Amino acid sequence: MLADWLVENSAGIDLLGEAVRKPVFCIPLVSNSEPSSVLDALEVEMFQHYRNWARAASGRAYYRIGTGDIDGAIEDILTVYRLGRHVNKQGMLINYLVGVAIEGMARSVAITGNPDYPPTKEQLQYFIQGLNRLPAQVTWQEIYEAERLLWIR
Repeated sequence: MLADWLVENSAGIDLLGEAVRKPVFCIPLVSNSEPSSVLDALEVEMFQHYRNWARAASGRAYYRIGTGDIDGAIEDILTVYRLGRHVNKQGMLINYLVGVAIEGMARSVAITGNPDYPPTKEQLQYFIQGLNRLPAQVTWQEIYEAERLLWIR
């Protein structure tokens, strides 16, 4: 069952992996009706898109760990981390919190989870280097300043 899902969705997850490596990443806001203001356009449903993509990449990472593709799993985990970093610096506190939650999804995937296919020393070093190369996390204080400006009327 998972193999069929992977056939259908791997191209999208691969595209996500490429997109989050860019300096700027954004999923455009989409609405069924014309919002009366920017704040009306920021529906909580929009954040589900980010979480769904993170779940997809995490799911594929778990599958890859189970089948012994540790290199692929590492790339998927780093994709989820990068997605979280992009989301948490999009200017609003809720984005920040969703980004933190997405990074939590990445942290929950253990590349050492399959005793039949343990990662090599080189794979672990590559993973640590990938974590060290992640964009810097934004602080909640920086987000708070942007949030204050947004709410000034």
